[in-house]
Formats: sequence, structure tokens, C-alpha cells
Amino acid sequence: MKYPHIFAPLEIRGVFFKNRILALEPPSRPSIRSGEAGQTLVDGTELLARGGAAAVTLSQSLSAPASAQEREDLMILIESIRCHGCVAAFRCEPAPGASRASLSSMGQAARGAVDMGCRMVIVSGLYTPDEPEGDPVRAALSTLRAIRAAVGENVVVALRVPCSDADADELAAFCAMVEPELDMVIVAPAQQSSEFDDHGRILPLCEKFKAAVHISVAAAGGFNDPRQAENAMLAGQCDLVAMSRQFLADPFFVRKTAEQREDEIVPCLRCGLCAPDAMPNEPFQC
Repeated sequence: MKYPHIFAPLEIRGVFFKNRILALEPPSRPSIRSGEAGQTLVDGTELLARGGAAAVTLSQSLSAPASAQEREDLMILIESIRCHGCVAAFRCEPAPGASRASLSSMGQAARGAVDMGCRMVIVSGLYTPDEPEGDPVRAALSTLRAIRAAVGENVVVALRVPCSDADADELAAFCAMVEPELDMVIVAPAQQSSEFDDHGRILPLCEKFKAAVHISVAAAGGFNDPRQAENAMLAGQCDLVAMSRQFLADPFFVRKTAEQREDEIVPCLRCGLCAPDAMPNEPFQC
């Protein structure tokens, strides 16, 4: 096999990942509550799963359907991921300045997503150096325990950690302290990559996390070439690679890689036109 590391399956807590490429939530998504745009969401999400990603991430904004119809629509959305052998992942993040009670409610939102078929929860925004209670590690552990208690033992809980050269060591140490409540760490750049940044620029920082924790580490940020993803895993810099905008550019990135049609992959140029503020009156597009 040309890409043995990319296509090495992984099982965590009984959740099976058919390869090592994760599809993170794109920069913008239409709401499932917005009629025709909701169908666009279902179609686009299903395309990512059909294109071969091991997991596809859904937004926290979808976690609280306001009606029986919306719940049914959301279940159809999740099933459109699962029917292709793909893990449905749910992202949750506290609002800025959220109280402890609000953070605990993240567990309830995650439980709702799990009840509808998600098998992975990606938690963002837990590292708060200016934590009001004075101990960011204790606060993060409390939130992660509430999420674990809500979702049960057969769900993968991952922590997404945006970092930079300035705070990578501190964040790696933080992840080591909360590792008992985690199954995976997703390391991403603190600032979204631009067309001027090196592809895979997060990899040197990922090495710090690999040295600090004993769970799976995923690298996110600027990947658009399967050869770089394969080489990063071969070198031990990460265990998985996560992409977002690349899947907008080409939802069939993984399938083309598996079929050794790498030259047909449409690479993300990181131009930023898919960002929410680039074309605020238009649906997301590449």
C-alpha cells in the first residue's frame, strides 16, 4: 500500500476509524433550520463521508433541535455520515465567559448528539489561563468529567487545542494533566493558516504534544497533500491528520488518495473565500 499510515485503521473505546484523516467543521455552515440551506448541509456533509473521511464533524449549533421535525432532520444528517462507515463527531465549545453551570451543560448537549448517533465529541475552548476559579486544570477536568458522565464510556472524547510557538509547551503540559479524561488531542494553529504559511506548519508543535501525552494526537492546519500527511505520521509527529477547508476544496481527498489519484486532488489554496466574513450574504463555498 502506498500510504500505509493514512489507511491504518484505528479503534478507540470501540469506535472504529477506517483511516487517519478527520474532517473538521468547515469555517461556515448553513443551519439545518434554514430550509433549502438545510438540505445543502445534508448533501455537503454526506459528500464528505462518501469521499472517504474517517470522521465528519458537526457544529454545536445543531445540538438543540427546536422541534420534532428538526430532530428528525438532524438524525438524517448524522445517518448520512454513518451509512458510509464514517464516525459522526460533535463539536462543543463554551461561550466566552461561560459559567461553570454553562460548561456542565455542554455534557447535556453532547449527550443529545450521542443519542442521535454521534460517537465522538470534540471539545474546544477549555484552556483558560485567566480561569475565574484560579485553576484552569481543575476547571477543565470538571468539564471533561461532566461530558464523560453524560456520553458514557463508548464515545471518543477529543480536545481541540489551538496553539502557537509562544504557548505550545504550556498547552502540552496542560494536556498531560487532563489526559486521564481524554482519548485524543487535536493540535491546531492559533490563527487560521493563510496562503503565505507553510503547509502543515503545526507539525513541529505537534511533536511537543506527542512527547507529553500517551493518547492519539491529530495535527490540523493547512494540509492539502497526502504525501505530507503520510510522512508526518511515519516520522511520529502525529497519529492522525485533521482537515477542514481542504474538504471544501475536494470532498474526495481521501478516496482519490486511496485510489492513487493524488494528481487529481483539488488543493485548498487557503484564499479565505470560504470564511464567514468573506461573503456574508452567500452560502459557504470554495
